[in-house]
Order: sequence, then C-alpha cells, then structure tokens
Amino acid sequence: MIFDELLNRWMNEKQVYELKHRTLLRYNEMIRTQISPCLGHYPVEQITATVLNDFQQSKLEKGNCVTGKALATSTVKNIMCIVKSAMDYGKNEYGVQVTNTERVSSIHFAERPIVVFRRDEQKKIEEVIKNSTKANHFGILLCLYTGLRLGELLALTWEDIDFVDATISIDKTRYYLKDETGCYKKQVSRPKTDSSIRIIPVPKAILSQLKKIKKKSRSPFVISTKDGTAVTNRSYQTTYKRLLKKAGVEYRNFHVLRHTFATRALESGMDIKSLSEIMGHKSPVITMNRYAHSLMSTKQKMINNLAKDLVFGQEKRCAV
Repeated sequence: MIFDELLNRWMNEKQVYELKHRTLLRYNEMIRTQISPCLGHYPVEQITATVLNDFQQSKLEKGNCVTGKALATSTVKNIMCIVKSAMDYGKNEYGVQVTNTERVSSIHFAERPIVVFRRDEQKKIEEVIKNSTKANHFGILLCLYTGLRLGELLALTWEDIDFVDATISIDKTRYYLKDETGCYKKQVSRPKTDSSIRIIPVPKAILSQLKKIKKKSRSPFVISTKDGTAVTNRSYQTTYKRLLKKAGVEYRNFHVLRHTFATRALESGMDIKSLSEIMGHKSPVITMNRYAHSLMSTKQKMINNLAKDLVFGQEKRCAV
C-alpha cells in the first residue's frame, strides 16, 4: 500500500467518526500541499524513521510552499501528527509494517515572548477610536477590554450581548478556510474547545458605547459591512492595520490586543482563575505560564507596597 492510499483511508475514517468540518479541511490542505507531494508515492513499509526525520527537517527549513522559507514549528508538528496517526492506523487496521515513529526526532518549541501594547500606545489607539466616525473601529477597543479573539469578534451578534447583566456570550467563531476545491469560504462554527465557550463581563463604559452603536446598527452583527453582512477576517485586519498607522503606533498582529488585555488585567490585580475563564483557557496554568512576565511585574509592585510600612523602608531624620 502506498502512503497516499493509506492517508485517504485514514481521512475517510476521521470524516465518519471524529473530526469537525474545520479540522477536516485543515487536514486535507496539509495532506494535499505538504505530505502527499513528499511522501505520498512511498510504499508505507519504506517510510523509515530516517525518511521521516529528513521530511520533518525539510519542512522546518523550507516547507512554506509560497515563500520557500521555513514553516512555523507548530505547523510542522501538526503535519507530523497526521503522518504518525495515519501510520498507526495502517498498522492497527491493516497490519501494515510501519517504522517505530518514536524514533522520529521530537520538535522542541522555542517559547516566543508575549508582545503587548504599552500603556502610552494603548492610549493613542483609544484616542483614534474615540474620535472616529466608523462604528467598526469600536471592535478593536472591545478586544482591548474583553480579550476577544478576532474570529469571536467577527461572529458576535447583538443577541450575544446582555445589556442588563453587562455580559457577552461567546459560543461561535468566524474564520476562512480553503474547501475541497481550493477556494476560501466563510465558515462559522463553535470554538475549538469547550473552555472557549464562555461569558465575559463588560466594563460599564464599553457597554454604554455598545448601546449607542446598536441604536444605529441595521445588522445582526456587532461588526458589519455597510449592507449589514459579516465582515471578513482579512478586511478587518486591514481596518486594524490602518487604525494603528493613524495612531502612530508600530504594527503588531491582531492577537496582541488579546495579550494586552490579559496584561492590563493582571496589572490591575485580577486573579489568575478569573482571567483564565475570561480568556477561555483550558486551565489557569496556561494563563500563568503565558503571562508570567506580567505576573512578576505585579508581584514586584505588591512586594514594594508591602515594604512601605517596614522600619527599614522608612527614611527618618536624625535629631540634631
């Protein structure tokens, strides 16, 4: 059996029993563009640990099909998960002799430092939004004060906002993926994890502005086009980029708004468990590890406040 045939059988099995449509599309895309061209023609028994290690290394060095540069480590890890799962499936279902995948080198992630907007930069962004006549700009402020992801923001409808209890319900996300024909299509689905389905409290000042925007809105979506339809991810990314330029703030990707929210929340004294639930993380440990830099800064301030009343922390003038 050649590997392409095994991949097809493995995907058919996944399609029937396990995976969400969004995940299936991603798997199909990875198989079509990354795996099949390199490994699809191999008889499964000939895919040795050496072959897989070489394949993995090539993806880490020059796996991007468009630029010819390195693929992100996380992408390569996902590709290797597909390869290994398919091989295990071949072994268990068809008795195919496969290599011991444990001999394939593990990919080690280099932790990227969390990037946030400084307070002066955030103030500049907020000033532009305050003076803007475009209602959609307010979505950027909403992310700064709730930690919403881009897909969650663009899927948000007015029905998701409880103006009485001052909360937002997050139970869906909007994204674009290539379908089986290779065309990008708009998709809306439940978040990937159960923890991402959550209720977020909204600051009173933000809620007040949302009420004003809702009165003028003719769309079910909080962020919408002129004709009332949902805004695409790419279009809103452009809106965000232009706003940063107008504010005179260096461009950083949209997700930095979410990191900035989490950092400001910790600086204000919010506890880890509450922040973790608002962010939609699976565990407070994830929040703690991801924003350790902010935690240390907050701890330092608290320690200094604690030491203010100590005898050694007070300067006393000696009597002459």
